[in-house]
Amino acid sequence: MAVTKRLFFVFFLLAASLPLFVQPTIAAETKKVPRLLRVGNVPTGKLQAGFAVSTSDTCIVRHDAGIKFRVDNWIIGDESYLSYLDPDASCDFPYPFSVTEINMLIVFDSATPLIVSVYVSEVDSSNPSCPMPGPLMATSLVYEFAVPAAGLYDIQVSLDTPIVVNGPFFAGFFIKNTFEAAVNPGLITDDIPVECVSYNFWDTAFGQVDMGNNGIYNFPGRTILYARGFPGGVDCDPADTALNPPTKWYADVDGDGYGDPANTTLECLQPSGYVLDSTDCDDTDSTINPTTVWYVDSDGDGHGLTDSTIISCTQPAGFALDSSDNCPDSPNPCQADANGDGIGDACCCIGFRGDVNGDGEDATVLDLTYMIDRIFRGGAISDCPEEADLNFDGDPATILDLTYLIDFIFRGGFPIGLCL
Repeated sequence: MAVTKRLFFVFFLLAASLPLFVQPTIAAETKKVPRLLRVGNVPTGKLQAGFAVSTSDTCIVRHDAGIKFRVDNWIIGDESYLSYLDPDASCDFPYPFSVTEINMLIVFDSATPLIVSVYVSEVDSSNPSCPMPGPLMATSLVYEFAVPAAGLYDIQVSLDTPIVVNGPFFAGFFIKNTFEAAVNPGLITDDIPVECVSYNFWDTAFGQVDMGNNGIYNFPGRTILYARGFPGGVDCDPADTALNPPTKWYADVDGDGYGDPANTTLECLQPSGYVLDSTDCDDTDSTINPTTVWYVDSDGDGHGLTDSTIISCTQPAGFALDSSDNCPDSPNPCQADANGDGIGDACCCIGFRGDVNGDGEDATVLDLTYMIDRIFRGGAISDCPEEADLNFDGDPATILDLTYLIDFIFRGGFPIGLCL
């Protein structure tokens, strides 16, 4: 799994201000003596970051002749590789062509972290016989992979936003981190050496080195670095400017009509379970989205009132999703309402206990009548059983409670317990 990090492409923005190509005249001190191994086609793993691009609608822009060589002692990290690509040589009626993804093959001798990003550059045709990378056109986020084990990997990274081209371009692959010696990353090439199609940039002193013709090491073939995209420029829906190839769709797992900005796909037509919206803040809960209404929860028990509301994607402090608080001034998280009168049990007892008949007056003869009726005839206790727990032992309407009530009314006895 790749972890996205929002970093800026400072390295290449800096490089864009330098001469586009410098022919080196001295040995590259930062590169070791390369070692060449013939490998042929071998099983290839895949590391992917960014959008899940539909393979049925895309065209692969790739000009190499397949896996032929592994070049060790060359990749050091903190460097860039570029490949000249022409959609017209790979796709039927390609233009305008939307570049969505850049791929590069690298082989490793052990597990390793790998931090990469990709980009697209214009073609500098100042020398028509030798195109070179020109100004930067588009970049991706920077992604961190965990290469799981030794092996050959096709590393696939999508651009942050697809870029539309109407001619050849340079696909770029930036390796940000450096490697332990045991990792020994190997560059993969074919066996057709061609100048002016594969470049490497690792040091401003050398500029962008033509890997097919330089004074350091001439590679046996072209770097296997290619791109994927949408050819043809056919509009998905001419009546809807939001639908165009490729359209970014956002997963709507909870079905609330709002999409997850971190879970996307590129398609012409709307895939099942995806929407154009990208504003969902919790795609696992259909009740949470940018139009969610939150209700003031003054007692903090998770239940609110309609007196004050806020519309927000995330929960504001002091607000709750529920709007049915039956006791707004006292916490009643379970909304217990023993007598079903709509007033929570936590709100029944106000001041002193003893309003057994629920008339608003504590410990009167009428309350005594209700208490006797309850104890000896099975009568009801109005509103709140807590009012009848006069001795504060947790058991309402018992003989002991009746004794407390008689003592309080007729003898000025011990005060009835306070409500909590």
